[in-house]
Amino acid sequence: MSQPSPAEIELLEFETFEPLVGSDFALSSDEKGEAQATLKLSSAVHIGEMNPFGRKPFSLVFEGDPNADISQGSYWFQHAKLGTHLIFIVPISSDSSCRRCQAIFN
Repeated sequence: MSQPSPAEIELLEFETFEPLVGSDFALSSDEKGEAQATLKLSSAVHIGEMNPFGRKPFSLVFEGDPNADISQGSYWFQHAKLGTHLIFIVPISSDSSCRRCQAIFN
């Protein structure tokens, strides 16, 4: 799995994701691989104070099928408007209706 450059990670800002709340992202463990799950971006919120690099940290919460086999780790997220980006997520909850995963950008 190829890794994004620090410059690519820096391009991912809160303002990039905020208009995409409610839209679907295809999730894959391989950049060119078949999607193993679809997650809906359910929230994008600022957290904490501005960091020394000039970015205010933010959190993304995604929701998907409660039976999806998603563990903590880096996955390729593909979106029609955003393209494909490697994002580290952590499962935060699961119930009979959905599994929730979170990504934090510092």
